Amino acid sequence: MNPLRIFALLITVAIATTARADSLRGYLGVKVADAASGVLVVEVREDSPAAHVLSPGDIILALGDIPVPNRSSFDGVMTTLTAGQQIILSIQRADARLKTLAVLAAWPAEPAPVQVTPVQVAPVQVAPVQDSPVNEVAANAPQKVEQFAATERNAISILDVPGASRKLAFAAAASYTADLPFVDLRAFYEVYPEVALEARVLTRGEINFVDLGVRATLIRYGFAGLGARMQLREEHYFEGRDKLILVAGSPGLMLTLGKPSFHATFGLDLAFHMFGWVDNNPGVVRHVATGAHLYAAVEFSLSQSVGFFAEFSSRSLNFKGSDLILVHRGLTAGVIF
Repeated sequence: MNPLRIFALLITVAIATTARADSLRGYLGVKVADAASGVLVVEVREDSPAAHVLSPGDIILALGDIPVPNRSSFDGVMTTLTAGQQIILSIQRADARLKTLAVLAAWPAEPAPVQVTPVQVAPVQVAPVQDSPVNEVAANAPQKVEQFAATERNAISILDVPGASRKLAFAAAASYTADLPFVDLRAFYEVYPEVALEARVLTRGEINFVDLGVRATLIRYGFAGLGARMQLREEHYFEGRDKLILVAGSPGLMLTLGKPSFHATFGLDLAFHMFGWVDNNPGVVRHVATGAHLYAAVEFSLSQSVGFFAEFSSRSLNFKGSDLILVHRGLTAGVIF
């Protein structure tokens, strides 16, 4: 056989093999550049897997369990992924760190080249166009989009699972619980991207509740987030010379649905009152009650520094050795700052 024909056949096989490999390789649909702590998403292509989960300005920190500190490492990991494979993206969006799921697609086929015959076109004189309100709107549109995105990423929240809103927040509210008015003060501090500390004081002078807890994100996908929380509650009651103190541990789960700037949260905590102590009976320490705490709340950001929340809760207690069941329902509304 002619050596030239053999060489041409080998080239054809190599091209076909490369095209086959490209069709199986996973396609995310982003254009990236090096950033300080990962790769910056510069462009997201329409109708691509990334269009549903990423936005320009996001920083990709890891693909699955593999960190991608620069573009070359990102490209290297992507070459090992195949079409149809699910991959968890760890990203940073402004001050929040998120995890989201993408399903890789096959690389789109390249369009066949089209032969175009050059046509001579006479030069056309175009008169300069004066600035108009339409031009001004078009020029300001990208800036307004960026401002909206920044507001969304820096939403203020007190009840969301960690990782979606501002790292530090406080709340002051009025609460009507167990047919009594209370002052409700809360604080939230994110110590890690997916772990936060929380504190709450519910007081009316002679009756006081103090909650200290930690919450952690289990999973966040799109507009939904599932978290776990653990609280330690101390209750004390003063009436004349008597004083009653209760201490409870409350593990629970919380589900958030919606965007960081507007969402609803639903939760269930189990309450185990570990001991009680009565002032006029020193030394009385015993397990006293078990129960559950159900709550539902809505939150929305009025600006990057002020938000509003409203919460309905129902807390039940079943005292050990007794048929007595207490149910306390409460309604709370206040501002977040």
